[in-house]
Amino acid sequence: MRIRHGEVQVIAAKANTELGKLENDMKTISSRTTTYQELTEEITSAPEEEPTQTPQRIIGKDSIPNLLNRIMFAIPKRVKLNSIKNTTADHIVINAEAEKYEQLGYFKAVLTTNGILKNVKSTTGDKSGSTVQVIIEGDLP
Repeated sequence: MRIRHGEVQVIAAKANTELGKLENDMKTISSRTTTYQELTEEITSAPEEEPTQTPQRIIGKDSIPNLLNRIMFAIPKRVKLNSIKNTTADHIVINAEAEKYEQLGYFKAVLTTNGILKNVKSTTGDKSGSTVQVIIEGDLP
């Protein structure tokens, strides 16, 4: 059996085509092997510690009802609460008004001394007409 020159070229071209396909397959396998190894390593390696964030305190179940109950018994008769907001996990902002500065000062002092709020701060107060408004802020104990 004798192979002619033209047949050799056709067979060589087919072989080169198949070799090209084989090289592409090898590249694909190599790429997927690398990805597989990276994923396997990620799964089996010890978890990396996440950067520490400021822990967010979660307030207790009855903290707000207890706060309101304690305020109810501590508030002076002539002080009116316009709003009470829980702005963050344990921070409370109270908007109050009264006819006299002294009544609001007494209320702020009661919040502090009775331990209803800690880190208590207040604004100086805005007088409009016959009432004085003040914002009192503090943290739940």
